[in-house]
Parts: sequence; C-alpha cells; structure tokens
Amino acid sequence: AGTVAEDLEVTMPKSQYFYNKGWTFDLSESEKRAKRRLSLYPDGLGFRDSKEAYYGIYESSNMTIFLPYETDENSVVSDVPKVNDPASDWYESVILCEVNAKTLDDNPDSCNFASDIGVSI
Repeated sequence: AGTVAEDLEVTMPKSQYFYNKGWTFDLSESEKRAKRRLSLYPDGLGFRDSKEAYYGIYESSNMTIFLPYETDENSVVSDVPKVNDPASDWYESVILCEVNAKTLDDNPDSCNFASDIGVSI
C-alpha cells in the first residue's frame, strides 16, 4: 500500500501528482536519459541493468510492503506468522537499499537514509 505508477512504463516522466499520491515506482532522471539513449540500439547494447526504485517525498506518506515468508515442507498449516512474533522467527534478513542519485547529494534537505527512515517488521 502507498505505492503508485507500478503499471506505467518506467522511462515515462512522472509529475508531482504521482509523488503526492504515494511512493512512485520510477527511475532517476539520469537513468531515464541513459535508457533512452541505449534504446536506439538493438537490445540496448546488452545493458539490462536498471535502477528501478520507489521514490517518495514527505507528502508520499508511509509505504507498506508485504514480505512473503516460507516454511519448510515439514511444517504444519498453523505455522504462520502471528501478531507480536519476532521477525527473526520468520526472516534471516531484510535488506533495504538507498538509491544513489547524484541530485540528492547536493540538497541538504534530501532524505537521509540513516536518520530519516523508520522500519517496522
């Protein structure tokens, strides 16, 4: 919940409208330019790397992500996560990555991943 534009072509421009509605599935402007340049060549010259990410602003609000879990084949159906179970009972690790966009480094008001992001699992 809290995400938008997941069904739109990632290289298309996204207006402020999307960011105001929620976390927006997008590419940085430099990535969009690079993808457009490579699209002139067959198969994009073989480059498949794409730094798709969810971008947000203060108005984007909270984002909720569903984390699937797996049980081993010997577990019973009642082996499902319950409210207040420690996350470590169901997940070895959860990795969140910050987008490396140069425009963010120049702005002191940009989100600081280490201090501005809260995670609850």
